[in-house]
Amino acid sequence: MRKTATLRVLILVFGIMALYSYNAKNQTINTLNQEPMNNYIAIVEIPVTDTDRAREFYEKVMGLTLEQHKMPGMEMALFPYENQQVAIVLLKSEGYRPTAEGTTIYLNTGKDLQPILDRASKLGGQILTPKTAHADGSGFFALFLDSEGNRIGLHATH
Repeated sequence: MRKTATLRVLILVFGIMALYSYNAKNQTINTLNQEPMNNYIAIVEIPVTDTDRAREFYEKVMGLTLEQHKMPGMEMALFPYENQQVAIVLLKSEGYRPTAEGTTIYLNTGKDLQPILDRASKLGGQILTPKTAHADGSGFFALFLDSEGNRIGLHATH
């Protein structure tokens, strides 16, 4: 009888842990407003001093076409945003300064980051950390300075 009770408690505990793990992987609830969040980041603004130079750099490095907008006191170049959870914007405006210090944004490169890192280097980007395996075996990362002096990270699965 005692073994059966212990076994039931263990099964209950493992069941709760499995349910919690499933929910944690598939949806996070913000405890302040109880709304589901699939991504903690909504918008990334990368400061630039020369919008045209930065746009050209990222278009060639990432193989994308950025959408450019100019308004009084502000210039932007948007990464393609259709079907994306996070919007990425190159932004030139008062008070925005490129920096190699502070928060680092990691761009997803898909399977292999090396071709993108090679293009960044050929286009004047400075490699800070070459392609390096994540300690947990989840893929690879690299760091470089972009055309504006921002420290940018790359992440890939292979």
